[in-house]
Amino acid sequence: MPDSPDNASRQHDTALEEAASFRVCERLVNPDRQISHLGTANVDNTKALSESLAVQVTRKAFKLKIMASKGVDSDELVLYEGQVGIIRLGPVGNFSFRPVTAKHNVTTQMNAIGELEQFDSATLFIPDGRVPNRIIRTTFPVGDQIFDHSEIDIAWGNAVRCDHLRHPNSCFELARSDFVYEEGQHVGMAIYSDSEVTPEASQAPPGYTKETLVKIYGKAHQVNILTGKVTAVDENMIVYDMNSFGGCSGAIVFLLDKDQPESVRPEDVGKAIAIHSGPHW
Repeated sequence: MPDSPDNASRQHDTALEEAASFRVCERLVNPDRQISHLGTANVDNTKALSESLAVQVTRKAFKLKIMASKGVDSDELVLYEGQVGIIRLGPVGNFSFRPVTAKHNVTTQMNAIGELEQFDSATLFIPDGRVPNRIIRTTFPVGDQIFDHSEIDIAWGNAVRCDHLRHPNSCFELARSDFVYEEGQHVGMAIYSDSEVTPEASQAPPGYTKETLVKIYGKAHQVNILTGKVTAVDENMIVYDMNSFGGCSGAIVFLLDKDQPESVRPEDVGKAIAIHSGPHW
């Protein structure tokens, strides 16, 4: 059986659902991209990827519910939203399945007003309709650390045991070891959130209504695929022009299957190349 919260934890999580927030402000880059249907998937640019790839990655999007306490000795908890992906690692016949997210999601850090918030727990949330047991506790060995903004913002969790998460339809594979990042590569990320996007969560310019932002980012309670291209490559990070909002951090960044430069081979399509951390100003 997969790890899951007891009834008290479930009730506690439900009570905090309305208070869900985000730990990193994100950024609206291109308001001309708007969510529309691509088969059964929801994509902000239907010309950027095929329907088959859109459907595949939609099954691989999972929300991360993050609990933190306001202060080291405080019993007051705050709930944040992020994203988490499952990566299949190892040789055939000896696979391991590891959750991965942005490190700032699962470590202790200062909040926006300078209060120390201690990481408490993380829960992987499977969207409705996929499996009966939708809430799975995940553990990250870095949970007792204080986040250092100079670090690479990636955290690997302990291997998962849930059969649904270990299925090829639910997990990403890493790009080949000799993959070369370059500007112009087309990328995407699949986002699941239970919260509607607000102007604050997207750093949208004045005048943007929630209704307009729903057109750009998609509705809550569904997976929405955001797309863009790599605009800069550094030693330990890439920059891209995808729209994002508070709660996107931790999402798997994967390669699209249309209009790619020669550096992206057919076998690279859909492979994970990065973890979304936040906006680059």
